[in-house]
Amino acid sequence: MASTLSAEYVYGVVDASSTPPRGTTGIAGAPVDAVRFGDVAALVSTVPLPIRAKRRELLSHSEVLNGVAGTSTVVPLRFGTTVADRDSVVDELLRPRHDELRDLLVTLEGRVELMVKAFYREDVVLAEVVRDHPRIARLRARTLEQPAAAAHAERLELGTAVAQALAAKTEADAAAILDVVRPYAVDLRVDETPIEHQVLRASVLVRRPDVPAVDAALSAVAERNAERMVFSYVGPLAPHSFVSLDAAGTP
Repeated sequence: MASTLSAEYVYGVVDASSTPPRGTTGIAGAPVDAVRFGDVAALVSTVPLPIRAKRRELLSHSEVLNGVAGTSTVVPLRFGTTVADRDSVVDELLRPRHDELRDLLVTLEGRVELMVKAFYREDVVLAEVVRDHPRIARLRARTLEQPAAAAHAERLELGTAVAQALAAKTEADAAAILDVVRPYAVDLRVDETPIEHQVLRASVLVRRPDVPAVDAALSAVAERNAERMVFSYVGPLAPHSFVSLDAAGTP
C-alpha cells in the first residue's frame, strides 16, 4: 500500500509581499504556495513522504527557486527540508528566525547568482601546449620515434611536463575569465574541485540590473575562445552558492 504520510516541503524564503508565479509546481508536481509570518514568507508544497534525492526532485527544487529568483529576492533552503505542517513552518522557521531571514533578504535584495563553466577542447589545448613549449615538443617527437619500452622514462617526463603546462595555462585562462566578471561581482565563489579539462567553474553574485552587461561580457569571451573552449553559462539563479539554510536556519 502506498504511503499516505505527507509533510510541508520548504523551498526557500521570500519577502511577505512576494508570491510564487501562478501555476508554479514543485516536488511531486505539488503546487507551491506561500506561508507568511511578519515580513517574511516560506515557499512550500504539501508533498508525500519519503522524499528521495533523485534527479527529478533535485531539479524541481532548483526550478522553483530559480523561477522565483527571476522576479523576487529569495533565500534558498537546502534540498529535502521538510516540517510536519504549515503551523510548523511558522513555529520552527519563520517565527524563531524572522529577523535573521529578513536581514538576509535585505542583504540579497536585487541580487542573483550566475554560474559560468568553461572546458578546454582537448585536442586544441594539447596542440597549444606542444606549440608553446619547445621542450615538450622535443620530448613528444622522441617518444613517437622510439619503441614504448625504450621511451618509458621520457614518456614519464613528457607526462609531467604536459601536466605542469596545462595547470599553468588553466590558471591563466581562468583568471582572464574572472577578470571579465569581477567588476560586476558582489561576491564570487570558485569551485576548486579538479575536473579533467575544466578551466573554470564559478558562481557569481551580481545585481539584477547588471545581468545584461555580464551576459554581453561573457558572450564576448566565449566568442573569442570558441575554437579552444566550450562555455556553459546559466542564470539568473537563486543564490544557492551564497546562502542555503535548513529548517532550523543553520547555514
